[in-house]
Amino acid sequence: MKVLIVVENPAERKILQDRFQGCGFETFSAKNDGEGWKMAEDEKPNVILLDLVLASRNDFYIMTMLKQHPDLKDIPIFILSDMDDDENLNRIAQMKIEDYFIKQQCPIGDVIEKIRKKLEP
Repeated sequence: MKVLIVVENPAERKILQDRFQGCGFETFSAKNDGEGWKMAEDEKPNVILLDLVLASRNDFYIMTMLKQHPDLKDIPIFILSDMDDDENLNRIAQMKIEDYFIKQQCPIGDVIEKIRKKLEP
């Protein structure tokens, strides 16, 4: 199972990659939405874990582009972020995201378990 991790912070990205690999996932990581977009096109992951606080563009840009791309639109997207205000949560709900995790409130193990359950046949 291939997971694309798009997280700007290098320490967070490394921790997530190590934890997912330790649970048997093949991982690819990107530090920004441009890299994430290219990796999604090249690798066709089974799932994408996306941090919405990416500095290079509008936070929702990559999510919108992924959902509009004919070859990528069905890849489940899980959001990992610090944004928990109603406006952003409503935007996320409209985009049909699999799940949304607030970084400080959800252990990585819980994130991995929810993604694993989504990918089970």
